[in-house]
Amino acid sequence: LQSSFAFLRADDEEWTDDLNLKALLARFKTGYRTNGQMPPFYRFAAISKERNVTMSNKTARDTAFANTIKRVWGFLGSTAPPPDKIATMAFFMEDVQNFKARGGNLILVRCPSTGGVRAGENMGLSRAQFWDELVVAANVKSYHFEDYERLKQLDCPEWSHLSAEGATIFTTEMAKMMISDHAITNLKIN
Repeated sequence: LQSSFAFLRADDEEWTDDLNLKALLARFKTGYRTNGQMPPFYRFAAISKERNVTMSNKTARDTAFANTIKRVWGFLGSTAPPPDKIATMAFFMEDVQNFKARGGNLILVRCPSTGGVRAGENMGLSRAQFWDELVVAANVKSYHFEDYERLKQLDCPEWSHLSAEGATIFTTEMAKMMISDHAITNLKIN
């Protein structure tokens, strides 16, 4: 049914190009309009029935379309409050302790970001001031894309997500490293 009816949703995002009733009504604006409104935010990925998300070929190959998504990231980055490192770390560490207490094997993975998103992250959440401290506090295995030549060469077409091809490379390489490090076991990579 999901693939046949526009009123059924695969997610709760509010994409500019959604055709379901809720999205159409959300786009109807009344009252004062300002120049500071968020740019149109088009769907840039597809969600399968299994809830796997894959960047669309249009986003990966059409730079003009990818630029519309970059404008949204720029808008959100310029309007977001500064990150609250202390509260974020405390919230995360509570989850870490609960997960470990239940015997979980926690592995931290820092996925790639590029362009303006990465520049913003480096300004507000630099690796030295956040990621490295988080890894030490959590005391778990970790993998940061910038530590691996093949992974740091991957490009995010809209600065924040990998293309389907890039995601396959990232996932395959990450799995190989985790198996090699004995971070995960009982997996076979073709």
